[in-house]
Amino acid sequence: MMAAYAPKDGDVDQVAGFLTTQTKTQGDKLPKEGTDVFQQIFPEICSSRDCKAITFDNINEELEKHLADAVKAARCDEVAHREVHGMLGPADVHFDTVKHVGTWLVDADKLGVTSHSNFSTVRANKCVYKGKWVYEVMLGSKGVMQLGWCTNKCQFTQEEGVGDTSNSYAYDGNRLRKWNVKTYKYGQTWLTGDVITCAMDCDIGTVSYSRNGIFLGEAFDNVQTGPGMAYFPAMSLSLGENIRVNFGSTPLRYPMEGYLSLQRVPLADLVRADLMLTYFERLLPELTSKSLDEESVILLSTDPGLGSDSEQLKKRNISKTSLMLITSHVLEKLAPLFMNGYIVESCLLRLLLRYCDFTEPLAEKPVITEILNTLWIFLEDFEIECCLKNLAISLLTMYRFSPVSLDFHHQRKYLTLTLCLVRHDSSRHYLLKSVLFDKIKFPIFLHIKPPDDEMLAQMFPTVWWQYIEKNDETRQCYSTKKTDLENVEAKQIYFEDCYKLQDRVRELETIQVDIVKCLLKTSDGQDSQQTSCSMFLLKLRDFLKENMLTGHSSLQPLQCPLPVILCFLHRLLTAWRQEWSLYQQLHPDTLPNIQHVFVPCHYFYDEDGFKYWDLQRLGGLVSHLNKTYKKDVLSDQQATSGESNKFIHSSDDKLKCLIEILDSIVLLYNSAKLQVKKMSVMRDSGDEVMIALKETVDKLDRCPEELPDVRLELEKARKVLENKLIDQGRQLAWVRAVIYSQDKRDDIAWLNQVVLRTISTSSQRASLFGFVPELYMEVCLHAFQAITQYFHPTTDFESFQGHEELTEKFALLVVSHFADARIVNSDLKDSIVQSLANFCCFTKFMKVLEGIQDDIKENMVKSLLEPYEHRSWAQTNIILLKIWKVRVPRECSRN
Repeated sequence: MMAAYAPKDGDVDQVAGFLTTQTKTQGDKLPKEGTDVFQQIFPEICSSRDCKAITFDNINEELEKHLADAVKAARCDEVAHREVHGMLGPADVHFDTVKHVGTWLVDADKLGVTSHSNFSTVRANKCVYKGKWVYEVMLGSKGVMQLGWCTNKCQFTQEEGVGDTSNSYAYDGNRLRKWNVKTYKYGQTWLTGDVITCAMDCDIGTVSYSRNGIFLGEAFDNVQTGPGMAYFPAMSLSLGENIRVNFGSTPLRYPMEGYLSLQRVPLADLVRADLMLTYFERLLPELTSKSLDEESVILLSTDPGLGSDSEQLKKRNISKTSLMLITSHVLEKLAPLFMNGYIVESCLLRLLLRYCDFTEPLAEKPVITEILNTLWIFLEDFEIECCLKNLAISLLTMYRFSPVSLDFHHQRKYLTLTLCLVRHDSSRHYLLKSVLFDKIKFPIFLHIKPPDDEMLAQMFPTVWWQYIEKNDETRQCYSTKKTDLENVEAKQIYFEDCYKLQDRVRELETIQVDIVKCLLKTSDGQDSQQTSCSMFLLKLRDFLKENMLTGHSSLQPLQCPLPVILCFLHRLLTAWRQEWSLYQQLHPDTLPNIQHVFVPCHYFYDEDGFKYWDLQRLGGLVSHLNKTYKKDVLSDQQATSGESNKFIHSSDDKLKCLIEILDSIVLLYNSAKLQVKKMSVMRDSGDEVMIALKETVDKLDRCPEELPDVRLELEKARKVLENKLIDQGRQLAWVRAVIYSQDKRDDIAWLNQVVLRTISTSSQRASLFGFVPELYMEVCLHAFQAITQYFHPTTDFESFQGHEELTEKFALLVVSHFADARIVNSDLKDSIVQSLANFCCFTKFMKVLEGIQDDIKENMVKSLLEPYEHRSWAQTNIILLKIWKVRVPRECSRN
């Protein structure tokens, strides 16, 4: 007996060669029961009157004949002819990248755009003049956008877009308006992740819209149609807004009855793919079986002649090679179909989801693995690569724009299948090489879309709000209840709902972290092939260059939304910490544990260290530093070359890769910090609403009954403010559970400690300290501010284990470096002084400052009193005043 055949990742070449050989030698050795086997796999063909007995000699001919009959029966040609009539343009519909207004960032497939101008306008490359047509816009943001239709004669500017001219019609869900020269109230407020359906009936001259499948009514009923009038899908976006459009290249999410997509649906290919995947699915139980030998397998299936309810099974013997030959014929028909994105999303994705058990998302999915193995074996490289590209695009689109439910059902489903893809070695390598960061925005897989207002109302029926002053003294609480007892109960219910949401979100985050961990694998490099970790690192550095808030790039909008960057930071950081802990356990004597890790200074100046772009260093330009401190660098390299500490001096590729990813995490925070601050602004806005509500209630209590008109207006104001506070209370619940949660606070605190240790150890390298990027100091200052002022008081800073040590080290850093001569950027020095001034504004932090060594405090005061150019005198005075206010009372009490 020969060994059982079980294809593995990377086994493609060997298996392909094996099948080629076996095909030539086993043709006349097929079992006599072959006809019965074909009956089990192809019952529709075998039951046909015109069908001959299927053999390996005529199987291809019979499949072609059956496919042709199926297409003819579906009358695909007639439907296709009807679709073509009424539109003009190429078969593949996408954005016209030549005729547009403003500056755009366009996705590789020309179906996604981001506006980089004040008000940019773009249209499709296809127009309609007769019939009923529809396309879908998937919102990547929720700002000012005007979506609709226009004619070829419409002239737009960066002030006037779609709907601002005659013969152009638009809907803006941000301002709740419809536009056709004049504007009127219309529609619902849209949110990020919504799918807006834009429909035009050229026969009766109407334009209508839907939001997530909910019909918003006719927006316009006076659209001019007839000879010479043809309309292009068109949209205008304000700065930074981004969308993705489906003209029909994939199935519509919310099709409208009687309306057709602009891109023709491949009906004939759909029939072929559906039929061939049915055959392929019948082969799956045997392809995934591990108990079968090479000579024979047991083919199990329900006897078609016994009815679907029968449990009687037929057993037939067939060689494993013969089974693979049948599979090759089936996939030969499927391979070209899988190069069509519509077929992949409509058929293949549906098949994979059926075999992907997302109730246990982290468990292995052997059927999915074997399907991928089979595809890699039988499809040509360009076919499987195109298939995987289309599959990744569909998965990201479905994940990004699926509605949010109470249990995040859709999101868990698509993330689980994505995890299966990246666990497969061959698929992961190709996706990393050419798709994840090149064709799609991979970090969006790591983002969790917030629910809309209706879903938040279901998640948080009871709302509770607490206003806390800057001195951490509670001033006022508010809830949807009235009595004190009910208010306590409301707080308990509110926080229980927050914890439930946090648990559900954590399930998604666990899957996302596992996806990242797959991309950090360092054990999958073969021969000259790069490891997943090294490929991911290259893509990550390119991503950072495009999304850095420093240097010249700060003048350009980020290519990735801030909420996505923040989620990317947390998932990458969590995955890195887990990978480092595992790696450190293998080298406990040479590598620091996760609580003591830092970035060694030599990575900032060694030739084989980090390759930055235009990042400014603490000591100035890196070219100047290389010339000035060339001898110091050489001396340091000679001094460390003999060190036995693997962490400080090592040629281990995995260690270098992990350290560079840690450096990338620090740089990534520099962009994510804006989103961290933005959420605190939303909380402060709610505090202002609560103060206004309290003042309105007080006025209402004081208002005499003799002034009914005044009381009526105050009642209206109170209701408006209450409704606004309830909405913001629910939004803050999402922030509390997902963004300002305790584990997210711990992530930022840990990163703050890493940067503190990096700056501290690098500072001991004398002049080489100047090679440290300025971003490290900026991240250190902002991260401490984030956990003490942005996360706090939503997540209490003092609940963080180790907050005292962190505060002491931060105080020592700002005191030691605000006047450090090795830091040449005066603006950065001023930022350190401002952080010191802010630090002194809190009594609890002043006690920490008092505990610093006397000689360091003395040098600090001297530096504060010593004038130099560009000194921030206001901040200096604040610091000195705070020190004086603390010390003078103590001296007086001693006397």
